[in-house]
Amino acid sequence: MQDEENSFELRTYERISEYVPVEDTVIQRNFEEDWKNSCQIYDALRKDSKLCDAVLVVDQREFPVHRVIMAACSPYFKRLFTNQMNPSFDGDFPIEYHICDKISAGVMEIIINNAYNRKIDINPENIELLLSVADQFHIFGLLKACVNYLEENLSVKNCIGIWMLAKHHNCPNLESTVFRFLLRHFTPVSFYSQEFVQCSVDDLVGLLSAENLNVANEEIAFEAVIRWISQDPINRRKSLPVLLPNIRLGLLSSDFFCTQVVNDEYVKAEPQCAAILNEAQKLIDALDSEKYSDVDFTHPLTCPRVPVDVLFAIGGWNTNSPTNLIETYDTRADRWIEVQAQSQDLGPTAYHGCVTLGGKIFIIGGFDGVEYYSQVRYYDPANKKWSKAAPMHHKRCYVNVTIHDDKIYAMGGYNGDTRLSSAERYTPSTNQWTPIAHMHTARSDAGACASKDFVFCIGGFNGLHCLDTGEYYDPQNEQWTYIAFMSCPRSGVGIIMYHDYIYAVGGFNGLQRLSTVEKYDHIRNTWKPVPDLHVQRSNFAIEVIDDMIYVIGGYNGGATIKKVECYDDNSEEWYEAYDMKYNRSALSATVVQDLPNIKDYIVKRNN
Repeated sequence: MQDEENSFELRTYERISEYVPVEDTVIQRNFEEDWKNSCQIYDALRKDSKLCDAVLVVDQREFPVHRVIMAACSPYFKRLFTNQMNPSFDGDFPIEYHICDKISAGVMEIIINNAYNRKIDINPENIELLLSVADQFHIFGLLKACVNYLEENLSVKNCIGIWMLAKHHNCPNLESTVFRFLLRHFTPVSFYSQEFVQCSVDDLVGLLSAENLNVANEEIAFEAVIRWISQDPINRRKSLPVLLPNIRLGLLSSDFFCTQVVNDEYVKAEPQCAAILNEAQKLIDALDSEKYSDVDFTHPLTCPRVPVDVLFAIGGWNTNSPTNLIETYDTRADRWIEVQAQSQDLGPTAYHGCVTLGGKIFIIGGFDGVEYYSQVRYYDPANKKWSKAAPMHHKRCYVNVTIHDDKIYAMGGYNGDTRLSSAERYTPSTNQWTPIAHMHTARSDAGACASKDFVFCIGGFNGLHCLDTGEYYDPQNEQWTYIAFMSCPRSGVGIIMYHDYIYAVGGFNGLQRLSTVEKYDHIRNTWKPVPDLHVQRSNFAIEVIDDMIYVIGGYNGGATIKKVECYDDNSEEWYEAYDMKYNRSALSATVVQDLPNIKDYIVKRNN
């Protein structure tokens, strides 16, 4: 009989499959919706005290529940209800369970509502309580929701408190996430977080000893320690002999070391600091006399920290022809290294655009000495692989590129015949370029950047004249609008958004290469002068890293150069940085953040 039934089912399936594809015979049910409906029914029964087989008693308040629902939400209740010492439900009267753990009736109500509804309103007022409850009663769903809420709301002001919460409630994933956040944002946390001074000495040692602590210089680390000690000087200064060895004291400037460290009142009050200071002084003297020697990579007091971001300088014009050179800049060591293996698949490229999106470096358009490119390639630095993206609609050399709203904009350029006013936009999810409205002015060799709302294209060359004009594109109304004139024409200009201003750096005015700099206030539609570069140049790379503008290579009017300088608007000064290995102009630069294999792109440490 069983065989006949199986045979009938098989024949029926075969007949159905003649008309309906096999993959469509499986009906996908919305189990999530079914579960929500079931929860609503169970909750209604609970509130009416129907079919309940247990009563939880907390602070003399009774909560009728269904044991199977509560056991499903928490191992705590599962053990409570399945303990053989507890009585069994006889079908007539629910069993009373007196909860002796130190919780209130209000907290138990939260637990029960979460068990039945699987949803809860988490907010700043109740998050600490909910996390404590989830930890105490092993309510893993609620615990996960609390952790997700805390991760999504991490900030400079609250991260120390969340870090302490994570450690107290044994949430290792949350603790790890917050620790990474602290390392990346250590400078603002140490300056602005009122919770920073609540760290223990072990907490502070853990942060200071991390090789990837994100501080632009060790002065910041030292000042953070002094700020922490000043909260309780008599007791905390005794920790200085433990804290100081975790600061790269040998990387401090001689002036700062002598005036701020050696003469600090807390440091002078602790005799054990003397030996550490003597060692640091020797290292500083050695570095001052042998600048850029390898001594700074071999000692724990002078070994540079690992940066969190890395700057790539790609392609360009090297002496007589385009090149495929790739160099990366290690901001902590102030060194450039050549990335040889990754440049082999690039091919010679100059006057191209370069941006980073989704962790990938996009190389857009350009010129190889013979051909003008519409092609787009991208490099995945984490996996060290090159790939092709969809080509642009137009060939574009001297192209102007930027990112806005996770899309790449390519504007203007030169196609080998004429300067272009056309522009297009790339969407990574569809791998498609879409034409947008033409600019008012055809321009190549301009610069581009983006604000929160607009895309800017400024300066350049129209085929006859160098331009002092600029315009911005509004993606909402799909229109270009002119902005105020710059103080002078600038072709081969560097345009960058920095601290809410647009900076126009260097360039060529039709007569000479420029060292002048100006910045644009979009709210007031005005330009304002900025201190000059040390070296006049055009057709260089420009980027922001370590909260400073970096200007890289270029052409000085007589030759391609490898000079690098950086600008800090706090001091309103340009500083010399370490030179690239090779002279290059017409190159592009981009910054990649949070690379998992960043050590493959920076100077090797010997720590």
